[in-house]
Amino acid sequence: MAMKPSTELFDLIRSLTKSEKRFFKLHSTLQSGTKNYMRIFDAIDRQHVYDEDALRRQFEGENFVKHLPSEKNHLYKLVLKSLRAFHAEATVSGTLKIASKNIEILFAKALYEEASRTLQRAKRVAKENEKFYYWYELLNQEKQLLEEDYASGRFSRDLRTSWPRSGRCWPSSATWRSTMFSTAGSISCSGAGATRARTRSGPWWRPSVSTR
Repeated sequence: MAMKPSTELFDLIRSLTKSEKRFFKLHSTLQSGTKNYMRIFDAIDRQHVYDEDALRRQFEGENFVKHLPSEKNHLYKLVLKSLRAFHAEATVSGTLKIASKNIEILFAKALYEEASRTLQRAKRVAKENEKFYYWYELLNQEKQLLEEDYASGRFSRDLRTSWPRSGRCWPSSATWRSTMFSTAGSISCSGAGATRARTRSGPWWRPSVSTR
């Protein structure tokens, strides 16, 4: 008895919203060359009940039909990849994950100014949405950028801009101190208008300036 064809790809395609389908098709236009997977996608999308025999008849004579299971598996992975990208851009956490990865890539390519601009934008998003985990991760990346600036003699930043100046302070954390202020100092505060206690050591800290 022949094995029944898997309907996983059909089920996934049928579950897509119009926006998700549009995003997938737009995403596919960025790739060059023959895209047989898009022909399979459109053919399956038109079916109301999965019929693999009809699919094989439709593409009879095409070379890719000889390894249709492999083509279906490839398409399945592409649809999932597209969905990850689509939903990542629609959530704050997804946006911060993408930003963190972009910072990592820019840093690796020695594009430090671009990395720093991306990082500052990401920090604002993390702060406004109280995404503490990503804030600490971004602080660690900022520390790497500061170290690179200092090693190359480009350092000119006031470290006091690295923590929020909003009415209330974020929770004090050993992670905060160990990532951002391991050589520059530490900060603790409580409530609006609180006195900030600073400890200064190392060559990174700028001379104290009154914040009143």
